[in-house]
Amino acid sequence: PPVIESINTTSTTNSITAVVIASDEESGISKYEFSIDGGKTWIDNGVSNTYTFTGLKQGTSYNIQVRVTNGINLTAEKETSGIIDITDNITSEGDGLYADEYEEGIYIYKGINPDNYVWFNEELWRIISIEPDGTMKIVRDQLLEEMAFDTTNSNNWARPSTLNEYLNGDYYDNLTSVAQNQIESHDWRIGALDTQNNDLLEHIDGEKSTIWNGNIGLVNSSDYLRANSNMENCGTYKLNNDDATGCRETNWLYVGSDYYTITKRDSSEDTAFYINSHGYLSHFFVETSYNIRPSVYLNSSVKIIGGNGTSDNPYQLGNGLSTSTIDAPTFSQHTEAGKIIVAVHFPEGCGDKYTCTYTGENDEEVEWKSSIAEVEFTDEGVITATVSDGTNEVTSSYTVLWSREMDFEYTGASQTYTAPADGYYKVELWGARGGLDAGAKGTYTSGEIYLTKGTNLYVYIGQYNNTSNGTSFNGGTATDGGRPGGGATDVRLVSGSWNNATSLRSRIMVAGGGGSGSGSTSNPGAGGTLIGENGGTATGGKQTSGGIHQGSYSNGSFGTGGNGCGGGGGYYGGGGASCATGAGGGSSYISGYAGSNSVTSETSGTHTNQTNHYSDLYFINNDMTSGANSGNGKAKISYIGDASSTDSSKIKKVRYIKDCINGNTVNDSNHWIEIQAISYGENVAKDKTVISTSPVQDSYGTGDINTIVDGKMDTVSDYANFTYDNQCVTVDLG
Repeated sequence: PPVIESINTTSTTNSITAVVIASDEESGISKYEFSIDGGKTWIDNGVSNTYTFTGLKQGTSYNIQVRVTNGINLTAEKETSGIIDITDNITSEGDGLYADEYEEGIYIYKGINPDNYVWFNEELWRIISIEPDGTMKIVRDQLLEEMAFDTTNSNNWARPSTLNEYLNGDYYDNLTSVAQNQIESHDWRIGALDTQNNDLLEHIDGEKSTIWNGNIGLVNSSDYLRANSNMENCGTYKLNNDDATGCRETNWLYVGSDYYTITKRDSSEDTAFYINSHGYLSHFFVETSYNIRPSVYLNSSVKIIGGNGTSDNPYQLGNGLSTSTIDAPTFSQHTEAGKIIVAVHFPEGCGDKYTCTYTGENDEEVEWKSSIAEVEFTDEGVITATVSDGTNEVTSSYTVLWSREMDFEYTGASQTYTAPADGYYKVELWGARGGLDAGAKGTYTSGEIYLTKGTNLYVYIGQYNNTSNGTSFNGGTATDGGRPGGGATDVRLVSGSWNNATSLRSRIMVAGGGGSGSGSTSNPGAGGTLIGENGGTATGGKQTSGGIHQGSYSNGSFGTGGNGCGGGGGYYGGGGASCATGAGGGSSYISGYAGSNSVTSETSGTHTNQTNHYSDLYFINNDMTSGANSGNGKAKISYIGDASSTDSSKIKKVRYIKDCINGNTVNDSNHWIEIQAISYGENVAKDKTVISTSPVQDSYGTGDINTIVDGKMDTVSDYANFTYDNQCVTVDLG
């Protein structure tokens, strides 16, 4: 016939899963059936031995019945409530659990090695007794280090004694929260023992004469005597001490070392009983240090749900088969400084009512003692969180996916973005608006860049500041009652204060800020593209120099706008001016963008006349739009994937660039300032050979055809001028 060996269960707040272990050596198991209503209805689960009951009520106990059928239609049934009742196995001789002969309703473990081990506080303890009120009295298996019962030589445990203070203070505080929740604050018998006693019932009554209520105590002297399976010869104080050597051979509470009991001596105020290394119940001065063996009462809701009581397989504690009363932890996710932050939301009571743990990115379990834990992830993964009250446990998991997009707002400080994977990223920046009512708008820049996992970008968001003589973050400082220009928004490779020179040189993209100005006649310059827009009389920042100021105000400089009514911040800041005329806008910069002029290194601001940054990080699919943003700056970084959004690999092996024009907006002449060809962020046309359909006219410009490929775009007079009608120039890339 079929045999059901075990039913193992797990539960959540609204479900119970049962796993059946069954066998039939002759014909095998052909069908598993499950019932949760006392066998009124059965669920046919086919050949699957696992079934989950869902939609159950939180915190409710259930009985599950299982029926299995073998290949010749023989059946077997078994029921489980998840609770092991150890009082089903009472003995009257040898090692085991006895019904106490002195107090009704008490069950006591006796003998030299009964199977009474229990797993508590993540260590081995042993069961002394099952009490009439349903509590379970247990004692720690291993002794604590020696200490005095009381350092002031008083045997009054309730005073409290030194040992009482320690066990119910520091020791209790260092128990796991699960263990603390399982302990009952219980009445302890701390009455005195007469050293001439030869009647165990009188002994017990003497201990009951004084009661103290608390969490942690010690074994009673009567516990030691009642733990002996040879009560006839060892069951009283006198009998035990007359033959301590023999009696210790039938008593599991004897451990071969001296340790205190909670019992005091009746005729003295400075002595207490201890179990000595020879098996006697001895008494001595309480200032003496002996080993300590803590004891507790487990509350009546704590049940034995597993194990067999041996030291290798101790009893496991829980509350039987029921849905959990604990709310499951939940999760939320956000990004912060370029990292994924997962907030674990635990129920109230972690570290007190509950034990709360989570396992994060490194698979290390962390215990948490408040309602919210913020866990940092540098990559995608899974986080698991568990809440337990010692008898119930509920676990939740969450799959962490890093956001494909991250937005940055103004904070007044550097913000960090850490690339979570190898691949292309789109970076978008918006510069801030300049101060006052006529303040000009900031620039929009964008581009795509390849980053390796773990690369840090430092994002500086420009500030719109309308404070008199104020300073805008990443912009500049106003003077003479003016307002500062809008701060630039940029991305850097080196962090630091916004105006730190080394940090400024590490910028790989900049969106210029707008100049400030006030009144209907004011005309401040917007944040520009390669060159900031001019204000009323002040000019915008360029690629190698700041904008020129008006009057007594200052020029813009590398990363900073001029003062007065301030110029916009930018790659180079706009020139300062009076508020009535308006300041210049800041210039923008993108590494790898045609016309950008990069600096030599993080220690040198000398320009290379090349487009790509010294770091060799550059952008493709770039864009710049002047005057595109009002208010504070902002930024957005988006992960694209392994490939950029546009594949430019189809254009290969270009040798010549030819450009033809016919006049300009001022006259009939043909002017060329610069021709650039960008490959992997670098201007490959720089300093190459240029030929033209007509000679350069020396009477205009510099007269040098090579200025077309020198990488410079700032100087107005730095251009090549040709005669009228249709003319062409050709750059040989080699």
